[in-house]
Amino acid sequence: MILNMANSAKIINDSEMKNEKMTSCGKLKVHFADDFREVVVNRIDTGCSTKSHYHNKETQIYLIVEGEGLMKIKNKRTGKVESKNVCSLSTILIPPNHVHQLINIGSSVLVHYEICTPPWREDDELFEEF
Repeated sequence: MILNMANSAKIINDSEMKNEKMTSCGKLKVHFADDFREVVVNRIDTGCSTKSHYHNKETQIYLIVEGEGLMKIKNKRTGKVESKNVCSLSTILIPPNHVHQLINIGSSVLVHYEICTPPWREDDELFEEF
């Protein structure tokens, strides 16, 4: 169940969401999605990472809920790379055209929210190594 949030308020508990999808590095659930935004909960298994990628149009905000990670971001225009350890309550802003990767460096699952505007589209996820 993916909820359209354009016209009404919604309160969702993660346990209510039944649309869990396995990824190459863990599990993902879409909590809210409409034409303008998307909220996803992503769980990255111990020792795993997301694939390094960027988006031409999408801005993402990550909010770390549990675990420890290493966030890597590269500005495609300048080539500048930033890497920083992140943990619970860390917030990460990822503008378009920034290659990014989140690596779980902790001893437990890394859980984070992804707030995406506009919503994720497969044709706007482009893979690039650091």
